[in-house]
Amino acid sequence: MNRKKILLFIVWAFVIAGFIGYMSPMFLSMGPSKLAEAKLPRIYIGDLKSGETRLEKHPMYGDHYSDHIWSILFYKHVNGKIYAWDVPSKNNEVGMPDFHWWRTSGYTCPDFYPAQESDGKYVLKCHGQDNNNQWWHRDWAWYINGENVYGMFSDMLKTNGHVNNENFIVGKSER
Repeated sequence: MNRKKILLFIVWAFVIAGFIGYMSPMFLSMGPSKLAEAKLPRIYIGDLKSGETRLEKHPMYGDHYSDHIWSILFYKHVNGKIYAWDVPSKNNEVGMPDFHWWRTSGYTCPDFYPAQESDGKYVLKCHGQDNNNQWWHRDWAWYINGENVYGMFSDMLKTNGHVNNENFIVGKSER
């Protein structure tokens, strides 16, 4: 390479580096403010015991249809990890899906919690339900990651949020 090409390369490298340095404050300031993050709703889950599930009214979503509301189903795994899913509910019972979680089947489940299967995997399903003879009852089963076991119904909807100390901050993703 001759001197002219080397000089041109150095000049363009400085131009690009200068542009990035000049624009970086603008791009770094595009996130939500500390005040906006402080105003996000929090749900206390510090008393959630290992292996326990809890249904809480969703603070950001409104009513579902057919007398259901949107709720958050929390589950604390035996390893300490906390899972949260958006589910329809009615009278503190999980509204079971009609292929998709945003459309309920009309059936509610009072005992929707995970149980360890014979293969060692934890599966969320309806226990003690009086409609066990319904053809779709077997397919109402989801792994802990929210994926439907049999592929018949849609996967569970993960709640946008994360755990901070003993609170679940709704609407804020982990960075």
